[in-house]
Amino acid sequence: KVNIKSRQAMYERNASIVAMDVGNVEIGYAPGDSAESVTVDVKLSEAGDSGSTISWESDNEAVVYTNGRVTRPEYDTDVTLTAYIMKGNAVDTKKFTITVKGVNSTAPDAEAVHSVLNALEVGYATGDSAKSVTKNLSLPTVGTNDTTITWTSTQPAVITPYGGVVRQAKDTNVTLIAVVSKGGYSDQRTFDVTVKAAEQTPVNPTNGQQSAISGGGGGGGGAAPSATTAPEATLAPTPTAEPTATEKPETGDNTSGSTDKKRFIDIDDVPWAQNAINTLADDGVISGTSENTYSPHNNIRRADFVMLLVKLYKLDSEITETFEDVTEDKYYYSDVSKAKSLGIISGIDETHFSPESSISRQDMMTMTYRALQKLNKTEEVEEADLTTFKDYTNISGYALDGVKYLVSTNVVHGDTDGNLNPKANTTRAETAVFLFGLAR
Repeated sequence: KVNIKSRQAMYERNASIVAMDVGNVEIGYAPGDSAESVTVDVKLSEAGDSGSTISWESDNEAVVYTNGRVTRPEYDTDVTLTAYIMKGNAVDTKKFTITVKGVNSTAPDAEAVHSVLNALEVGYATGDSAKSVTKNLSLPTVGTNDTTITWTSTQPAVITPYGGVVRQAKDTNVTLIAVVSKGGYSDQRTFDVTVKAAEQTPVNPTNGQQSAISGGGGGGGGAAPSATTAPEATLAPTPTAEPTATEKPETGDNTSGSTDKKRFIDIDDVPWAQNAINTLADDGVISGTSENTYSPHNNIRRADFVMLLVKLYKLDSEITETFEDVTEDKYYYSDVSKAKSLGIISGIDETHFSPESSISRQDMMTMTYRALQKLNKTEEVEEADLTTFKDYTNISGYALDGVKYLVSTNVVHGDTDGNLNPKANTTRAETAVFLFGLAR
């Protein structure tokens, strides 16, 4: 009994020490820094004032390590640090959330993005919920304060990135990732949902082929999102020994004449793009985001568009140069580096391409125009008057030649409001129609 009382008394003394130190433990910031704005290493105490020991845990050790070392990310990042205050067998915790400032972030853009993320919700059909999804979801693509929202799905065959639901033979858990962007800043939020089982395994519907689309990729039947991407820099300097663009020989596996077209289950709401998507998929130029989904409303990335150009025109070249952010371990290394070596693409600065950023319409046109020039595929045309577009002043100087040529050849048109939207992002559906117009 004496030992029990002694142990209890010791625990109470230790718990009292822990309780005092929990109230006193704080993170130490460098002059000018605070919890809302961390730019350098923070001080994480290892001992409490009353005699406890303190250990730390970080939910993002790549940004803030457990010894307080800070590695600034590209954009503002919230990190939760947990202090474990211990004395003998008494222990308690205290959590701190700090914001490490990104090297490229701007406060107004970050504030707008986080405001949208905090309010963002998935739209469910009547009677559905996150734990019981039976019908299509509503996934917003535009937020307040000029933000854009891009969705991805861990199970695109079950929930497509635009919200289409295909119920399976058993309940299926899916994580939806929403990336909210403004300017050069973006952040994400995840939503876990469960798609309820269907009575029987669904059969993928067949999308009907539409008649050929005239006019190419000027936006078709849908307006592109309004967010902009970093524009390309000036035209890359011509190498001393300039590589030449050569067309690879046909491999014999092109099935453009086949009637067995690839079908995607998520393109019903883009009838203006169906023929282009199915034809180019059949020809091996484009592919889906899964076996039976295309994700037509997703923005296409800069590197992926370059790969499509390389496939479409069978571009080949010795790799003589590349970008610092296009490394050999990336799937797009070869094609992007070839395009760089040919002078078809340049970067957002002298050494960076930003391969995984969404591509703007004017950058898409600029890259395409350079490829046509390299292959001597340009022709004499009557130059279009770009001033007929309400937003012609938004066209960047480096992009004027490419935009003017593709408008002049009727590959690109403005929208129904008379705008060209040069700095708007380009969706996968619009990209397919654009490439289909070039290939005709």
